[in-house]
Amino acid sequence: MRRAQITVFIIIGIVVLAAALGAAYFISRGVQKVPAEQVPVNTQPIDLYVKSCLQSTAEDGIYILGIQGGYIVPENPYAQTEYGDIAYSYYNGSKTFPTRQIVELQLAGYVETYLNDCLNNFTELKQQYNSIDAGEPKASVQISNDNVAVSLEYLLKISTADKQVSIKDFSAKVPIRLGYILLVAESMTDKTIEDPTSISTDLLTNFDLTIDILPNEDNAVFKITDYKSLYQNNPYVFMFAENFGNDTAPEIILDDEFNVTLESGFYKKIDVISSRNLTFYTDSSLFDAENGIIDFYAALPGIYDVTITAVDDLGRSSDKFVRFNIG
Repeated sequence: MRRAQITVFIIIGIVVLAAALGAAYFISRGVQKVPAEQVPVNTQPIDLYVKSCLQSTAEDGIYILGIQGGYIVPENPYAQTEYGDIAYSYYNGSKTFPTRQIVELQLAGYVETYLNDCLNNFTELKQQYNSIDAGEPKASVQISNDNVAVSLEYLLKISTADKQVSIKDFSAKVPIRLGYILLVAESMTDKTIEDPTSISTDLLTNFDLTIDILPNEDNAVFKITDYKSLYQNNPYVFMFAENFGNDTAPEIILDDEFNVTLESGFYKKIDVISSRNLTFYTDSSLFDAENGIIDFYAALPGIYDVTITAVDDLGRSSDKFVRFNIG
């Protein structure tokens, strides 16, 4: 009996020991640390840095091509104006407005060329890593009505003391209504092609944009301002030019002086060399010349010096100084 009890206690002890060893094994497996080589390199600082530079570089490129008619570098021919070099959308009877694809390629090229000006070879981040090896950036752009999306394939190999990882895909979205603005500018160009002799004032007010015509010798420069799109906290501006060949600013053909009999009427049409729609102004209360006609009654004697101004629908103007001797 005594020997049987001892045998039972021995079996129980073996079972308990086996259970303890098994538990210790599984516990050790559960809390085992991940090997150091499996801990990933923290690439978030680099990812955020590249995305920030991509955003700012794209914004700068959109601004530059905006003030130059859709081009980073305007192609010949282009208008050399006091506002800068601006691409033509219409030149001597032909439509030269850039397609959306051309504008996208222009912006992509700008991003690829100038991205590193912002990254500065990752100088600000190199203290956190052993090395950052960069490949060549390859950008693609998609312009929509409400924004501009930029994708960047840019292989970066990032190393610390005992780890290495690669990242390559980045993106940015610029909330500027470039696609919409391009549609408006092109529709204005199409109207010019339909009738090169006039500009519809209704067209300038049909959109939720501010459109101005800036005179510039033989060219018309159009400035579109979008208060719903901002660049550096200012409304976004898109400019383009139209050239009308030999269509020059108006020239008033009128004698320098007229003698008018007191208490008589005076009537004369103002001759102007111009092929465009004209508006007339004067700086005198003697007559207004609103319709290009000088028409008044000489009620008071005196010498009246009047400046007559003719302005065409491109904003180009001509002044003529005329003296009226009434007596």
